[in-house]
Amino acid sequence: MEIIKKIAKKNADIYAGGRVPTIAFFGDSVTHGCFEIYQTSETALETEFDQRNAYHTILKNLLSDIFPKCPLNVLNAGISGDNATNAYPRLERDVLSFKPDLVVVMFGLNDCSSGEQGLDSYVLNLKKIVNDCLSSGAEVILMTPNDMVSSVDPHIEYYQGDFVKKAVKNCVEVRNKGYLDNYVNAMRKVAAELNVPLCDVYAKWQALEKAGANACEMLANRINHPARAMNALFAYSLLDTLIKD
Repeated sequence: MEIIKKIAKKNADIYAGGRVPTIAFFGDSVTHGCFEIYQTSETALETEFDQRNAYHTILKNLLSDIFPKCPLNVLNAGISGDNATNAYPRLERDVLSFKPDLVVVMFGLNDCSSGEQGLDSYVLNLKKIVNDCLSSGAEVILMTPNDMVSSVDPHIEYYQGDFVKKAVKNCVEVRNKGYLDNYVNAMRKVAAELNVPLCDVYAKWQALEKAGANACEMLANRINHPARAMNALFAYSLLDTLIKD
C-alpha cells in the first residue's frame, strides 16, 4: 500500500521525505480501547478503557520499530457503542478533517444487533464511509471484527449482576442467529465491490475457535471485547495487509 511507501520515504529522509504520515482508525468500542465491563447499578454498566493496549497502539509501536526515524500520527476515532450508521455523520469532523493518509474502518459488532432489518443501512453507510475517505485522497482498509461468545460464560453467570447477564444473553442470541456472520460477509462484499483491501480478522478468530481455542478466554469482558493480548492479532493482521502489493 502507498502508506508504507510514505512511511519508508519519511524514515529515509525526515526532512525532505514528505509530510508526517497519518493513520486514522474509525470504529466502535474495540477501536476506542474498551476491555472489561462491570455493573455499577441495576441498569448501568461501566467499561474499562485502556487505549495503551488497543490494537492501533500496538500497530504504531510495530511500525516505529520497523521505521524508527519516521514520526507517525495515529488518530483514534473509535467510540464505544457506535455503529456505521451513527458514525457516518461524524466522519468529516473526527477523521477526514485531519487529512489522514490511511483510514482503517471496523464496524459490525454493534451493527449486527439490529438483525436483518439493519443490514441495508449498514451496507449503505459503510459504502458512504469508504467512498468519502477515498474521495478525500486517503487509502482505506476495511477490517472485520472479532467474534462474540456463543454461550454465557460461568464467570458471567456467577459473578456478574442481572443487567450484565441480560446484555450477554442478547449478544449470544444475535451471534447464534448468524447476524454477525451476515454483517461480516456484507463487509467482505463491500470491500470487493469498492476494490479496497480487506483485513479479515474475523476469519482468523474463527479459525482459532475451530482449532479449539476458548472464545471467552480471548475476550476481556467475556462478551465481545478482545483481551489485551488478542489486540495483537488485529495489529499483526493489519501489518500484513499494509505490506501487500
